[in-house]
Amino acid sequence: MTPAGCPVGASKEAELRAQEQREKGKIHLEEGEQEKEEEGEEEKLKEKKEEKLEEEKDEEEEEKKDEEEEELEEEEEEKVEKEEEEDTRGDLSALEPSSWPPEGNILPERAQVSPKNLSSGSPTTCSSHCPAQGVLALLKAEGPSMLH
Repeated sequence: MTPAGCPVGASKEAELRAQEQREKGKIHLEEGEQEKEEEGEEEKLKEKKEEKLEEEKDEEEEEKKDEEEEELEEEEEEKVEKEEEEDTRGDLSALEPSSWPPEGNILPERAQVSPKNLSSGSPTTCSSHCPAQGVLALLKAEGPSMLH
């Protein structure tokens, strides 16, 4: 018997069993650790997938915002262009025949010109007080080719 009160062979068997149990315990611990590691890896993969999904959602939201901003800018540009066109139309309305004065209107006396008034005088006698006579004289000198 050994000092612990067991036969010599029994103590060795007990030690072997204890050692086996420890090893089994280690194996169970290792398996448990592997499972924990695998679970941790799975969680990490899930987190990465979730992060990717969030990033994709964020990108889609940013793209939508950008598109909305572009649409708003285009609408503003179109409004500005329409306003400019309307302003230009207002300016050009004076050139349209409907806005011209009726034919019966009398122009100021100095603006009234007739061939009879222009026929008198010659280019050499034309002075600064009668520039229309010089124009008529040039027209007569050049002939009908200047009128076309």
